[in-house]
Amino acid sequence: MTEARTHTIRFDEGGQKRELLLAHAYYDDSVVDDVSWLVGDEIKTYASFKATSRKNEYLAGRILTKKTVIQIHQKYSPIDIETTTALWGYPLFKTACFSNYWLSIAHTTTEAAVLLSQHNTHPVGLDVEQISEENQNVLQQFLSKYGRAFSLQDMHLYWSAKEAASKALRTGFTVPETLFEIEEVKEIGGKYEIKFKNLQRLHAVAWIQNDVITCIAYPIEWTFTHIDNPNFFEDIQEKVTKTIDYD
Repeated sequence: MTEARTHTIRFDEGGQKRELLLAHAYYDDSVVDDVSWLVGDEIKTYASFKATSRKNEYLAGRILTKKTVIQIHQKYSPIDIETTTALWGYPLFKTACFSNYWLSIAHTTTEAAVLLSQHNTHPVGLDVEQISEENQNVLQQFLSKYGRAFSLQDMHLYWSAKEAASKALRTGFTVPETLFEIEEVKEIGGKYEIKFKNLQRLHAVAWIQNDVITCIAYPIEWTFTHIDNPNFFEDIQEKVTKTIDYD
């Protein structure tokens, strides 16, 4: 696994600053070299997967989670930090001293991503999606009911927002996918601001870098301000303003 690229995601809640820590890292089959980082429930979950690709995805997500925690709390080692998988598949910290953290994990076939929040009273969800023509047919099936054409990018953006919202609610897709219907996507200055039709208490923000979409769903009580610094989006894309309605 490559060195983690970390970003601080900044929000405002009635004058109070709220921050999330986002980490990305690339991985390949060599991620198995760090399987000793797993402990307890993690070992059992890892062993339950049959496909090598699924094992690697799981392992990469947990390794990156531990690396991100150690970046904050340097006195801990990987085996001091244990996660578990809850009933509907979402990750939790089993280690008591981290139980106040909200954790969301996402991955593509080559990239893992982790979102950490110390505000565990406020639900957040993370998704990453590699924009690829290989996904087009599957995504078209979910979007066909709208009776309109979507670009390849819009298909992935739409799906990524649904995934992020499902993780914020910690239901995954154990509920009907239509619950996460998107009302509006507005592109402003290199980022996408997303509203949901049936989830009035959640918004999402997304951006695209190197053909990978990163999307974070968060409560409407928060106002997204910036990532790392106010010029982050200007660094990855020229300013564009466009509104897309998904009615």
